[in-house]
Amino acid sequence: MLPLPLGRVEIVAVSAFREMLPEEPVPALPYMAGQTVAVRDVNAARSPASGTSR
Repeated sequence: MLPLPLGRVEIVAVSAFREMLPEEPVPALPYMAGQTVAVRDVNAARSPASGTSR
């Protein structure tokens, strides 16, 4: 795990990745498989992402 000021990056082996996301194929390495974004206010974050205003 690589801690960052506003989050972190986790690098895992292919075997560990297959345990975490068994339905996700690994086409080639290196491969960025997933991303998670955490917000304090889901509705405030959803509006710009969907193109709608609050």
